[in-house]
Amino acid sequence: MQEVLTDSAVSFAKTRSDATCTPLHIVYVIVKRFTDEFEDFQSPVEAIIMALGPEGDSINKPKITDESQKILATFSTKRIAINWAREQFPLLTKKANQSAAPVQQKNAPEKETAAVEKKSPSDAVVRSTEEIFASLDAMVGLTVVKSAVRQIVARQKAAEVMQSRGVETVFSKHLVFTGAPGTGKTTVARFVAELYASMNILPHFSFVEASRADLVGGYVGQTALKVKEVIDKARGGVLFIDEAYALMPRHDSDYGHEAIATLVQYMENYRNELVIILAGYADEMQALIDVNPGLRSRMTTFIDFPHYSPQELIAIFRSTLDTNKMSITDAAMQHVEDQLQIVATRSDFGNGRFVRSLWETSFTQLALRDFADGAFDDSELRMLDVADVDAAFKQLMRSLPAAAEPRRGIGFLRN
Repeated sequence: MQEVLTDSAVSFAKTRSDATCTPLHIVYVIVKRFTDEFEDFQSPVEAIIMALGPEGDSINKPKITDESQKILATFSTKRIAINWAREQFPLLTKKANQSAAPVQQKNAPEKETAAVEKKSPSDAVVRSTEEIFASLDAMVGLTVVKSAVRQIVARQKAAEVMQSRGVETVFSKHLVFTGAPGTGKTTVARFVAELYASMNILPHFSFVEASRADLVGGYVGQTALKVKEVIDKARGGVLFIDEAYALMPRHDSDYGHEAIATLVQYMENYRNELVIILAGYADEMQALIDVNPGLRSRMTTFIDFPHYSPQELIAIFRSTLDTNKMSITDAAMQHVEDQLQIVATRSDFGNGRFVRSLWETSFTQLALRDFADGAFDDSELRMLDVADVDAAFKQLMRSLPAAAEPRRGIGFLRN
């Protein structure tokens, strides 16, 4: 068996540009040689091919790395080779008529998996469904978004009722949030995670945020391991990927495709214990979804987050002042309202995030003014003045480009 797989791996390596036989080349030949041992093997094979980079028909004699030689030396039987492949590549699962579902992966102890499976839905949920909805409703604006969340949760619970009648009605739990930065996507995603857990749609409350850097590796074989590590943390709850369009491959040797393919496979393997929410600008997110047919078939519910209106931004600013037990002069508040009316027309405007920065920078200006004599006066550190908010606006505007295009349009709920 060792000799057969060695010859196959070397021959395959010769067809790749670097003509080097790595552990991933060995995984490929095992999967191709023993396809009957793997369920839906085509997707894993495609992911491996993408991870290996471009074809090459190298004229050089293929080299076997020391690591690969050590691995091949352990393959005394077919079964050892197959089990090794499953441990190394998380997309590979046993055939349905064999013993287990997804095979426990390397460096993920059985105790940890058991803990995820046995965890009670209420273990990590500290609020009731009514409390979570109350927090969602307390957010300024987002009327259509709040309605969409209620629709989605109601649909999932209705599907459970239908199943109890013997009617198999399945709706994807995965979501796409589209909109500009600062429109509340992360906050609402967290509420969705809580609601899914409190209503037993997911095993427990878990909310894990990830970005491209957490999911895409820089060399062969690293991406699948990075994705697996993130999935292990989120399993049982929600994985939120903001600016998810960054997963789109940037060049031929980019491993973004592998990250997407791996995420899709985990969506299938853990369909009852993992929800993935992707977020970003509408056009870019649509392009991402269209990259992978498996992603397109699973991410069917879009919730679009509109820009906050100037009146909503003003309400957010006032709410922030109340939360921090601060006051503001009438003249200063009028200045805030006037400036937000102007800046809200820019396409590069940060929405709610800008307002939070406005509060923080205004308070910093107040603190500097109060500390001018070398000591803080509690009575003075309570009210913002025109000078504070004006200096804050000037500082924040310097962080924006000199000119901005008109805003792109943003729609609403699509199914």
